[in-house]
Amino acid sequence: MATLETIATRFARCVELFRDPGAKEAQKAEFRALLALLRDSPVTLTVSAGRIELNGVLCEAQGLGRLIQRLDLHGVAAIALPQNPPPAQLFDLLKVLADQPGLEDVGTRLGASGASADGIRVTQVGEPAPPAAPRAPPEGIGPAPSVVLSPDAGKRAPSLGTEGILRGEAMQDIRSVNLSGVPLVTHDPS
Repeated sequence: MATLETIATRFARCVELFRDPGAKEAQKAEFRALLALLRDSPVTLTVSAGRIELNGVLCEAQGLGRLIQRLDLHGVAAIALPQNPPPAQLFDLLKVLADQPGLEDVGTRLGASGASADGIRVTQVGEPAPPAAPRAPPEGIGPAPSVVLSPDAGKRAPSLGTEGILRGEAMQDIRSVNLSGVPLVTHDPS
């Protein structure tokens, strides 16, 4: 069974290869490898705070930075990939993510290409995210230890001494500079 990090890395590599029109053979090979990894279980890819999570597990593999940039550029918050996703839908998703954003969001563009409701679901930023795919916890992993707050946690940070630095009226206190060939800029407060 593939690890979530491997799936995230393959997905990121596919998006990068789909951006290069001359890499057809590499695109095919990477696309087939990604399809093989997605046959076993559904995957929900979520972007939050500049990080990628797959099925609720943070992925810190190398090469995910470009994928995060592409997802942010398209305004994608989450992508729910079903188990054994339709190859045509996955192909269209990768093409859309590799392209520059248009007037329509990713979900609309996928719907226009024939994506069905039971296939890949894309959640845009601001929409509620799809639930993470259910998974069994790994052996030996239990609940997270409770966090004990420091007694100083509620105290206010000391002042940096910047009070009063920005005083006055910028439009009245700072004179305009005359430049040759440029008409004088004035300010009429009324």
